[in-house]
Amino acid sequence: MLVELERECLEVYRRKVEEAANAKARLNQSVAAKEAELATLMAALGELNIHSPTWTEKRAPSLKVKLASVNPLSDRLHKVFDYVNEVHSLCGVLGLDFGKTVSDVHPSLHGANQEQSTNISNSTLEGLEQAIIKLKLERKARIQKLKDIVASLFELWNLMDSPKEEKNTFSRITSILGSSESEVIESGVLSTEMIEQASAEVERLTKLKASRMKELVMKRRSELEEICKMTHIEPDTSTATEKSIALIDSGLVDPSELLASIEAQIVKAKEEAMNRKEVMDRTDRWLLACEEEKWLEEYNQEQKKLQDLLLTEKEAMYGSKPSPRKANSFRKPNGYSSNGNGSMTPTPRRNSVGGATPELLTLRSYSGRQNGYYKEMRRLSTAPLNFVAITKEDTMSFASVCDSEPGSPPQC
Repeated sequence: MLVELERECLEVYRRKVEEAANAKARLNQSVAAKEAELATLMAALGELNIHSPTWTEKRAPSLKVKLASVNPLSDRLHKVFDYVNEVHSLCGVLGLDFGKTVSDVHPSLHGANQEQSTNISNSTLEGLEQAIIKLKLERKARIQKLKDIVASLFELWNLMDSPKEEKNTFSRITSILGSSESEVIESGVLSTEMIEQASAEVERLTKLKASRMKELVMKRRSELEEICKMTHIEPDTSTATEKSIALIDSGLVDPSELLASIEAQIVKAKEEAMNRKEVMDRTDRWLLACEEEKWLEEYNQEQKKLQDLLLTEKEAMYGSKPSPRKANSFRKPNGYSSNGNGSMTPTPRRNSVGGATPELLTLRSYSGRQNGYYKEMRRLSTAPLNFVAITKEDTMSFASVCDSEPGSPPQC
């Protein structure tokens, strides 16, 4: 389209120049005819020759006057053509209709009517000047508007990590960000369609940003609450999750500002955590010691219950008064009981309240139990393994024969 308009302008300019040349030729022809007629009359009257110096001096001022009258018209015509070309360039950049723009100034400027000559009056020149001023102001306003849109696009692209293919779609308008007004000459780059397309993209990315910012705000708020929980600090309720989501949905607050506020609170909470680190370490050690002490107490209670259970089994085997020798020689390790035939059978054992595997709570408790287990196994390894358990009835009969109490040395 631009090439066609340029060709039309050149044709109009060429046609005007030809018309001016033809007019000049006709004028010269008319002057020559009049001069010939004048020479004939003067010859008939016996006057001086038309080519004499006296006649040349008389004729020279008239030609200068004619040239002086033609030059302003030629200059005015060239000025009109320059204005028309500038209007054509501005209309191409802004995406406006060139024919309608110049027709509003004067219909002869469009060149639709070949027979109508171009109007070069003062009113036409003033109209073209006003049209150019108006188009330049419109270009300036659109450039500023488009620069604001492009700046928003770059900000949203960086925030959303938009792909390169999506950015290339708007490469035509992004090139004007660092350009001056005179450098913006690409056809249609400032058209209303291009501006509307860029505005729609900004609106789409803004909505997408709101949803992603909501997720980011919730994530950073969770981090803040976790830090405050570890340092025993109450988080700021002004940026609570429910309240923040409500503010973002209502549009009363900018998500970026809300996120910046939460970031500042996180930094403050981390600084407070560093200040409380020594106190928190001591508190953690104290809690660990309390937990270990509780576990040891529960373990001792379990051991006591196990000993009571062993004593109850001995009483069931030997009567109300257990044999001293049996009590001493058959001392069983934790978790073992006699089955009546001299062998040791493991007995079920309850875990402490502290957990399913209390040995894993502390290193000290684990090593203590392990050492006790090995000591008991060494003691059992030195005892005879071929003993036979004696029932209550055998003990009573043996005592009657030897005339002594059960469990006492024989008095035979």
